Parts: sequence; structure tokens; C-alpha cells
Amino acid sequence: WSDLAYMIPMELGAIFAILAAMTFAAPQILIRRATHQSEESFTAMAVSLLAGTPIFIFILSLTDQWRYLWSFSWQQYVLLGAAGVLQFIITRYLVFNGVRIIGANRTMAIVRTSAGFAVIFGVVLLGESVTMPQIGGALLIMFGAVLSSIELSRNTLKIPVRGLLMGLGGALCAAGSASLIRPAVAETGAIYAATFVS
Repeated sequence: WSDLAYMIPMELGAIFAILAAMTFAAPQILIRRATHQSEESFTAMAVSLLAGTPIFIFILSLTDQWRYLWSFSWQQYVLLGAAGVLQFIITRYLVFNGVRIIGANRTMAIVRTSAGFAVIFGVVLLGESVTMPQIGGALLIMFGAVLSSIELSRNTLKIPVRGLLMGLGGALCAAGSASLIRPAVAETGAIYAATFVS
């Protein structure tokens, strides 16, 4: 039973990670449509953040997680605040700009390299153990995403450097944000309250 109890949260974590990838991918098309004609991405990022705040207020009320806001330690607030700056401001800004410059498919293929960065950060920063299947899986995700999102032609390598750097920066920041969130929510499990703080 102890083995089963240990496996269930890991399986749920994998399911939530897949669902997060799906919900993260769909808005990129909307971002491309919203920013393609403009020459900046800050306005679109600000609108998305403003739209998310009342939604999380509703979710906190629905799940009764308001009480967890006062139970975080100051270290958890610092970690969540740093994760929020990385994820909701810097990562979004980089990804939105990447989508505007080189399109949703190319940007998201580059951003998916965050799987590899997340493994590295998990080992280095969190002391997590890693197995060869996990390393292989991260590499398959990275290369599979790139191969499925590019057109194999002589124009494949003609990606504007600025868009490429925006995508890589977004991948690094997304992986770094995940590394900061884990220690902050591991004890309480109050993910909605933690996201609201972020």
C-alpha cells in the first residue's frame, strides 16, 4: 500500500503536467493573432494578467483556499513571488515576443526545451534524483517537439536570432519558475493560493 500511495501523486503530477502543456499551447495561437500586427507584446501580456486575477479570486473562493494565504512562511512568499516574476512577467513577455516575431509553432517548439532545463534545475537546485528513462523522456519531448513543429526545408534554419533567443529565454525562465514553486507548495499543497500569490 505504501508503494501505491507513493505512486498515485506521481501519476497525478504527470497528468497535470500533460494538461498544463495542453492549456499552455492553445493560447499561443490567440497570442499570435493578437500580436502579429502590432510591434509590441507588453499590452497583450498585461491584458492576460489582468484577466487572470479575477478568475483566481473566484477559484480561491470556490476552493476555500483563502486561509492558506496567511499560512505561508516569508520564505515561501519570497519563492512564490520570484516564481511569479519569472513565470507571469518575464516568461510571458519573452514567449509573447517570440510568438510575434517567429510565430507560435517555432516559438513553442523552442519553449518546449524547458523539459530538459527543468530536469537540470531539479537535480541541481532541488536535489531531485533523476533516472535514465527520465532523461530519455525529456530529450524525446525536446526533439519530438522541434521535429513536429518545423518544416524540413532550406528555410528551416532561417529563424530570426531575436525570436530564437526569446524562445530559449522563455524556456529557461519557465523551468526556473517550476524549480521555485516546488519547495513553496510541497508542504501545504495549496496550489491555487500559491498561484494567486505568484
